[in-house]
Amino acid sequence: MITNTLDAVMLLGFGGPTHPSQIQSFLSDVLRGKEVPEQRRLQVLHQYELIGGVSPYNPLITLQAQKLHELLKARGIPKKVLVALAHSEPSVYTTLKLACQQQLQKLFVIIMAPFQSPASFEKYQLKIEEALNQLKKENYVLPQIILSPPWYRRPGFIHTWKQNIEIQLQASPARSSMLVFTTHSIPLAMAEQCPYVSQYRETAQMIAQFFPEIPFELTYQSRSGKPSDPWLTPDIGDFFKTQNPQTHVWVAPIGFLIDHVEVLYDLDILVQKRAQELDLEFHRIQTPGIHPSFIATLASLVEEILF
Repeated sequence: MITNTLDAVMLLGFGGPTHPSQIQSFLSDVLRGKEVPEQRRLQVLHQYELIGGVSPYNPLITLQAQKLHELLKARGIPKKVLVALAHSEPSVYTTLKLACQQQLQKLFVIIMAPFQSPASFEKYQLKIEEALNQLKKENYVLPQIILSPPWYRRPGFIHTWKQNIEIQLQASPARSSMLVFTTHSIPLAMAEQCPYVSQYRETAQMIAQFFPEIPFELTYQSRSGKPSDPWLTPDIGDFFKTQNPQTHVWVAPIGFLIDHVEVLYDLDILVQKRAQELDLEFHRIQTPGIHPSFIATLASLVEEILF
């Protein structure tokens, strides 16, 4: 849909606890309706404790919104950039209620997940629908929601990862290397019904083409649910077992946009420990965060809607 009017942009992300007292309620919200063993719940609770009891997700996505607002303003598009989170505050309901109160009529929503699956895009869209239904019951005039198209193969997104990998390679050059891409695993049955894997593979291939001398592999991480249920593999830790000792593994978590528990614990603590046990040299590539090319990618999405 092309429109020359727009009142605000909304970045819609996962969210995280910003205080240790919020961890239990955050996990309860994330796991609502899912059959997750209590042992797994306790493990995740301990993981948050190991990274300081809080997640940097919320302040980092807020910073992304700030940088996007600044770039849009510099390009002559002084639009508000709001933040909504699926599992913490500001919730989707809270942000959309604010939009109603400010009489914002058109919102352009960018889902902050690169690959489409029911666990990401569809879940976030459902959050929007639930919030709008509640606001309608409260007699608010609802804004029009315009969803961003998928952006996983945008040149700016690819360039961000290319640059971040180059920076790490230059800092720690090695002859025996393997570029290991990783993203969140999802149930196999879910993966068969959505473009998650194909989008992940395409993004990885687009990045890897800039490093033809380095072999690459697609892996998965952070699975949950019943141990008996099949999820996407190979798990990154299991893949490491197939590598020769002293190989340098350059881990690019291209399914994640900012540092949070799946990066700071699952990779920087758990997977790094596995690499050390196997005598592998572990290097984790920086996530996009507020990289100028990534913020410019988000800005280009807004510009295309407007012009």
